[in-house]
Parts: sequence; structure tokens; C-alpha cells
Amino acid sequence: MIRVTEHMLGSRWARLRLVKSWKYRRGKLVALMGSQRADWARCHLELVVENLQSEVGLSVELVDHNVGLSRAALRIPAGISHHHLSAQELGIRCDRTGEYLRIMGDGDSSYELGFLRLEILQAAECLMSAPTEFVKCVVWDLDDTLWNGTLLEDGPDRLTLRQGLSEALQILDERGILHAIASKNSYEDVVPVLSRLGVWDYFVASAVSWGRKSAGLEHIARTLNIGTDSLLLVDNSEFERAEVASQHPEVRLAHPDDIRALVSESFLDPPTTRESHLRRSRYLQDAHRGMQLQDSGLGHVEFLRSCEFVLSLDVDLSDAQVDRMVELLARSNQLNLSSRRFDREEFLASRSPTSLWVAGTCRDRFGDYGLVLAARVAVSESALEIADLAVSCRIAEKSVENAFFEWLRIEALATGRSRVGAAFVPSARNGPLDKALRTCGFSSTPGGTGMHIEASVPVPRSDIVRVTGRLLTGI
Repeated sequence: MIRVTEHMLGSRWARLRLVKSWKYRRGKLVALMGSQRADWARCHLELVVENLQSEVGLSVELVDHNVGLSRAALRIPAGISHHHLSAQELGIRCDRTGEYLRIMGDGDSSYELGFLRLEILQAAECLMSAPTEFVKCVVWDLDDTLWNGTLLEDGPDRLTLRQGLSEALQILDERGILHAIASKNSYEDVVPVLSRLGVWDYFVASAVSWGRKSAGLEHIARTLNIGTDSLLLVDNSEFERAEVASQHPEVRLAHPDDIRALVSESFLDPPTTRESHLRRSRYLQDAHRGMQLQDSGLGHVEFLRSCEFVLSLDVDLSDAQVDRMVELLARSNQLNLSSRRFDREEFLASRSPTSLWVAGTCRDRFGDYGLVLAARVAVSESALEIADLAVSCRIAEKSVENAFFEWLRIEALATGRSRVGAAFVPSARNGPLDKALRTCGFSSTPGGTGMHIEASVPVPRSDIVRVTGRLLTGI
């Protein structure tokens, strides 16, 4: 028999009460992919499995009317492993889709597996881009959108703020959602108007020029180090919304008349913590750091060293830290190891003596970044395995992740373990973390089980950030 740990399963999957089988029905697959039909011949099954016992066998069977059409075999080694089954290996064709997939354990032995990821995916080129679950930044047009009238025709002194706009800016700001501007005007003309209207301080990025609006959104996403799929554009112009949609179908679009309704949308109401209320000020601190870098005349690495970064790591977590880590795991996409989300109960249930959550807070000479790293480390006899990892995009490319990996490497070496693993699951959005892992020396583990580094080899550029806390003693 096989028992699937329920807190390891996402809401897209449901465990049957039968102990010998666990099914995924095709109807839910169609719902997962939205209104688009799946091209089954280009689908594959992704599994990331945590096995606390010795190696076990699984079979994945395509079933139609309780009749097995085809079967694929998997060997699940001890620890965390990543598995990929193609449509051909699963026996899935356009003329053989079946009703559901059944995953069963081989033999009659009892054991427990945790599925960190269990999804049917379609090749990226077959699917349109999709927005993230939550919006991270609302991008506002100005003329006849944020304010009533147009700057060139009405003049700066006659412009007034759209009704309900000030309240919307404040509500979203308190939820930790950023604000930016994309407008076809001159920057030096719009700043005094926004200051007079009392809203200039809300904005952390801008693209004010006479170029394409889609290019402006690309600039804002780069400035904030987030994906365009995390943006919402509010613009009164049907042409501008259509132009953005033609280049970035993943961007959410809205008309300013819908502001009141928008504020109530679930994608603009993410989980919030104390960190959420500080997000705007911390992005403004980042902008100040950028200006300091330009003025310093130093190279990037030399400037990072001058910032005096300190990463403080902790495993004795407070309630506030748990809440922030759950939020970070929900919001992070580009720097997310598994793209797995947790609610608070799932997070707490995933802790054990061999499954440790690590919180990382960061500061430098300019200020405090807050809690910017959440990692779950699975402990085995031979390795420390990063099962989940989410890093705030605000500290990307600052060598913070290098320092964390080096800290783990030293912990592994000190406790007689030979390697540090990372259960990296590639997605359409986490390419930046893939790059960061490889820059830090991680390489693909033979057999399709994620990535790893040897505990005997130091992580490059890990001395830029000072780490405090030796927290895994006794493992």
C-alpha cells in the first residue's frame, strides 16, 4: 500500500479514500489549463517526490473505464528526486487520452511518499502565457486615467485626480502592491502634477516617454526585477491596452472606470504581513542603492562589498516569520525552486526533525531588507537537500543566495555529508534561479534528480555577504 501525505498535495489533486490508488481525472486537467484544450501528445508528467525510506517502485497507469491502457514504471530513490515522464512514456496520444492517471506502489509493502510536485504540463510553446496568481505592481496611465483631462491640452493646473483613485492607491499600497507609471508625456512635466495631487510618493518606477506602452511595461518589470506576468495595466485607451496585449498577453488589463471593482479582485488581495506595509519603502531604498552605485564609480562586485551585506539565518521561527515565509513562497516566481505554494497549516505540517525551515533576513549599510529568504532543508545521512526555496527579487544578483548555499555547504561538510542538493523544478518563470544555481556551481544530478554541489568545493562569490547563525548543529 502507498499512503500519500496529504499536506504535500496541491489543491489541483485529490486523494481517493482507497489506499491502493490515487487518480487525476482528465476534467480537472482541462480546468487547470483554462479554456485551452491540451495537446496531449505534447504533455508530460512532472513529479518531485520525497521518500524517507529506501528505494521503492511506482507505476503510473493511464486508465479508461477502469481498464489500464498503458503503464510506465518509476524507481523512487531515498531522499528527494525529480522525475519526468513524457507523453510517449505515459502512452498518451490524441486517440488515447483515458479518463485519469493512476499512481500505485509496487508490491504489498506499506510506505509513505511526499509529493512536492505532481502535475501534468504541456510544452510551453503550446500554451499562451498566463498571469501570476497575484499582481505585484499596478501600472497607471495618466491622461484621462489617473487624472481627469490631458496634460498637453488642459495644462498642469487644471488636472484633478480621478474620483476614488487616492483611496485605491492607499488600499493597494497597504496590501504590499507596488504602483508605477506608464504615460506618453514628458517626465519633467508629470512629476510636479503628481506632487501637487499628493500621490507622487506612491510610485516606485516609471516609464514616461513617447515610445510604445508595451516597451514601457518591459522597462518597469526590469526596474523592479519582477516578471511582466505580475503587472496590471490600467489605461483608458483601448488602443494602448490592445498594443500591450499583442506583445504581452500575460499582462492583466483594466479600464479606469473599473477601479472600485478592481480593488476587490482576489488577484489584488494577496496574503499580507508586516513586511507588506514596508514593501514600497524598501523598493525606494533599492532605488537609492542604484543611484549610489552609479555615483560610486565602483564595479558591481566592488560596490556590493562596500554595502556590507549581512544575512541572518534562523530556524527557531516566530509566528511573524512563518506568516512572512508563507507570503514569500506565494509571491515568488522567478526565484522559486519548486513553485510550490503553502498555506499556513501546510507550512507548519511540513516541519519535522529531518525537514527544517530556514528564514533569512538581510540588511546592508543603507537599511533593512527584511525577511527575504525561505528555505526548507531535508536532512539525510549523506546530504542536505533544499526541498523548497523562495528568494525575494529585491536581493537578486547581490550574492545573497551564494552566501546561503555556502553556509549549507559548510554545514554539510561539518556534519560529514558529501553534498548539498537542490530539488529544482523548472517552470516557465524560474529561469533566473536556474541561472543563479549554475553560477553557484550546481550541476544536474545524474538520473534526473535535481541539482547538487559537492560539499568539498566552495561556492563562488560567497564571501561578499556575511552570514550569521550556525543553526543546523545536531543534525
